[in-house]
Amino acid sequence: MFIFREPKSVDISPVWDKNSKILFLGSITAIDGMNKGFYYASGRNQFWKILDYVFFDDESYFKTLQDKLKINYEDFIDKKITEKEFKENRILIQNEFKELLLKNNIAICDVFENCYFKNNTSLDSDIILKDEKYGPKLNDKIIQEIVSNSQIDKVVTNSVFVSNVFKKMNIKGDYKLIEVISPSTSRRVRLDIKKEEWKNKICNI
Repeated sequence: MFIFREPKSVDISPVWDKNSKILFLGSITAIDGMNKGFYYASGRNQFWKILDYVFFDDESYFKTLQDKLKINYEDFIDKKITEKEFKENRILIQNEFKELLLKNNIAICDVFENCYFKNNTSLDSDIILKDEKYGPKLNDKIIQEIVSNSQIDKVVTNSVFVSNVFKKMNIKGDYKLIEVISPSTSRRVRLDIKKEEWKNKICNI
C-alpha cells in the first residue's frame, strides 16, 4: 500500500521573505507534523530544539511553539476542543512560527511538494523515487524563487538524502550548501552532538 503525503493539504507552506538569509531544507513533513500543523512538529524530531541552541543559546522559543502545537492537537484528540477551535488555534501557532522565523531571517521548505511512501512511515528510505505513476513532485520552482528573491547565502540540508535531491535540482544562486546531521531521533546521535555540529557549521561558515 502506497501512502500519499502533501503538506499543503493542511496549509504547511514554505516560509520566507526578501530578507531571508538561511534556508533549511528537509524531505517532506512527517505524518505527525501534518497532524499538528507545521514543519518538524513531531515530538520525535529535535529540529526546533537544535534551532533554539543555534540562534538563542538554548532559550526555548521555537520549542515552546512546537509544544503549543502538540497541546492543541492532543486537546482536539481528547475532545477538549472542537475541530473548529483546533484549526483556529493551529493557524495562530503557525503564524507565531512564521513571525519568529522571518524575524531571524530564516526560510524553511521541503524538497518535495508531495510524494508517496511505501509504508506508513516518515523514513526517507520509504519515499518512492522512481515510478511513473507514484514518483514525487519536487519543490524546485519555489526553492529557486526563494533563492532568487531573497538574500539566501546558506542552504542547510538535514541529511545526505535531502542534499542529493537538492543538488539534482541545480538551483542557481550565490549560496553555500551545508549538510548537517538529521534532527530525527531515528539517527541515534546524542542531541548535544547535533547541537554543536549544527552551530559550528551554520555559524562558522
